[in-house]
Amino acid sequence: MQKKLRLRFKLLIGGTAVVVLAAAVAIAANMLKTPKPRQIDGQVEVLQYSVQVQQRGKVLEIRVKEGDYVEVGDTLALYRTDDTPMPEDATLELLATTLHPYRTGNRNVDRAYGRWQQAKSAEEQAERIYNDVQQKFMNGKAPASLRDNVFTEYKTLQVQALSLKADYEKALHNLKTEKSNSKGPQIIAIVTKVEGEVSEIVVKRGEQLSANNTLMSIALLDNLWGSIAVTRNEKMQFKEGDTIQVYCKPFNMSVPMRVSGFKANFDFLDPNNYKRGNEGAQTWEMQLRPVYKVEGLRPGMQLSIGVRADEET
Repeated sequence: MQKKLRLRFKLLIGGTAVVVLAAAVAIAANMLKTPKPRQIDGQVEVLQYSVQVQQRGKVLEIRVKEGDYVEVGDTLALYRTDDTPMPEDATLELLATTLHPYRTGNRNVDRAYGRWQQAKSAEEQAERIYNDVQQKFMNGKAPASLRDNVFTEYKTLQVQALSLKADYEKALHNLKTEKSNSKGPQIIAIVTKVEGEVSEIVVKRGEQLSANNTLMSIALLDNLWGSIAVTRNEKMQFKEGDTIQVYCKPFNMSVPMRVSGFKANFDFLDPNNYKRGNEGAQTWEMQLRPVYKVEGLRPGMQLSIGVRADEET
């Protein structure tokens, strides 16, 4: 009797072990078969403002370094001009004279005033358009991408207006101090017309520059976004207006960002992009805007988002 009980017990244990082993094998096989989510990387980008010299001359001193935060009116460099006269433009001169309510009779001042007024008018019109689109966006009648594009255009025109206003004020100051009539080389201070962070200095002390050469670039930190390249199948997982968590590696934290739009990185008219097996050539730049301002976010910082592997090609 005891032998039969022991035999039954052994058979029960053996059967249970087989069932457990089979279940473990099934679970392991299912885990291997199920694709794992993966990460795709991108980076932070920002609108750059290029500081250029208007006359030939020599860089005497650079007063900022890369990474410095500058405000409107800060001195960036000292520059000695070669006193190269600016080309005259009869059309612009006539236009400036017409727009200036208090004509000074000085070409530089009148022309600078006319350009500033034109830019100011364009800025005001862009602001009205942005406010209108913003209201439509709040009411759900306009896409986020349109609102962001209009906002970028408005900020660009705003920067131009500030730049031309500074040019006018400088010309007026030169007129009052009779510097505008001075002859020969002049030492001038190059001041910033925008607020932001010095991202790149492309010249060195003592370097000789030509007209319209770039001195440095300033990152406009109020206008930054994330950029991540996605394939067609990855793109289908997102839509404009979605708010997603984006991992920022330098901060070791997730930042909420809104999908503001997609920009194709391929030519829609090229038939080679649509050939079977060549779908990988079709990629888009997905642009992401921070939901709120993140202190310390800078261009070039690595960003990552998760995508479902079952959506891959």
